[in-house]
Amino acid sequence: MKFKIAIVAGLAVLALTGAAGAQDAPGTLELVSVEQRCGTADNGRRGDSLGDLLACRGSLQQDGRNAGRVHWTCVYLRAERRGEDCTATVNLAGGTLQLAGVLSHVNPVSAWAIVGGTGDYAGARGTARLRQLSATRTAATLTLLP
Repeated sequence: MKFKIAIVAGLAVLALTGAAGAQDAPGTLELVSVEQRCGTADNGRRGDSLGDLLACRGSLQQDGRNAGRVHWTCVYLRAERRGEDCTATVNLAGGTLQLAGVLSHVNPVSAWAIVGGTGDYAGARGTARLRQLSATRTAATLTLLP
């Protein structure tokens, strides 16, 4: 599969710290997903085809310290320019954040939505900007709405 950008996401997505007190600015979390590992499932036709699956996980760091974990799944949309539809769960000390968006295959930056959360992040909404740093590292800026 041509998963040129393995996030976040983050995703990750990315997705994406610890407690709300560790935020860089009100409503903003700056994270890096590291040690990313992914697996794929080739569905339908052999090779890259609509419906192929990608599942990944990674550790989250903030300022070089452990901040949590992230995992995400993506469905290939059959064209590099379309990327993949993805969802991610960001596990932090105070709760979780749920993210969703399209992982770009043609741009190292993807924009996702923060669509919910639990614990300290219950009802969270906002945006996630994911930037692929390497095959195993993704930077995420999560901006939470008030």
